Amino acid sequence: NPFADQTRLMFDHMVCPDETLDLVDLNGRTVRTLRGMNTREVVLSREGLPSGLYVAFLHSTAGPITNTRLIIE
Repeated sequence: NPFADQTRLMFDHMVCPDETLDLVDLNGRTVRTLRGMNTREVVLSREGLPSGLYVAFLHSTAGPITNTRLIIE
């Protein structure tokens, strides 16, 4: 972090298929949502996102799990 093309998010637990990862910009807009994962590692690709600060929120139906800030150059 910061990243230009892609970054890897590593989790302490196995991310279950019922958990969701939302990438949110500083205006509070969800710009990307990933579901159905079954992994400890998620690769996020820039894929047209403008430079800036983002927050990745991992949550389940039971509530929030974790979050992290990402900077795209």
